[in-house]
Amino acid sequence: FIPIENDDGIESLEKTISINNTAINYLHLGDEKNENVLFVHGFGGDLNNWMFNQEELSSEYNTYALDLPGHGKSSKIIEDGSIDYLTDIIKNFCSQNHLEKIHLVGHSLGGGICINLAKYNQNLVKSLTLLSPIGLGDEIDEYVKEFIDADSRKELKPQLEKLYYNTDLITRDLLNEVLKYKRLDGVSESLKRIMNDCL
Repeated sequence: FIPIENDDGIESLEKTISINNTAINYLHLGDEKNENVLFVHGFGGDLNNWMFNQEELSSEYNTYALDLPGHGKSSKIIEDGSIDYLTDIIKNFCSQNHLEKIHLVGHSLGGGICINLAKYNQNLVKSLTLLSPIGLGDEIDEYVKEFIDADSRKELKPQLEKLYYNTDLITRDLLNEVLKYKRLDGVSESLKRIMNDCL
């Protein structure tokens, strides 16, 4: 495990493991004796999307949230953006952490990954909780392309508003953080690969 330090030099609870030569950042909260819950975020998100859910559920469950490849603090260089590749990352994550009988929680792209994982690994999955998952219909609005193309707070805000019931939560600081992430080396290329290979 590689401890992650934030900008203030304070050690975070987040850890990094290598899966298929890809660094995957994750956060584990809860007791390993409890049932397992794994949170999988959507396109352009990260493990912080589950911050309040994970903290709340960790009192009764063994919880994990991770950053998909190309997202958050995980590796930004990916060779494949397909749903099968992303599913394999999740499957190997579970294997390395000795997780079985998992309650999978997935949003959007993460929901599609959870469906795919359950389809081919029924013995691994105990339940699915899906929030606006891809894979149950053909329609995907222009969010993905417009999210990738957005290069200012003014362009990004309408895209993030599609993800929030309470749009008051979309603060200037949140917009700046998302733009900061999008400007990291390799992020744009990774997101485009996922869009082209998966969506």
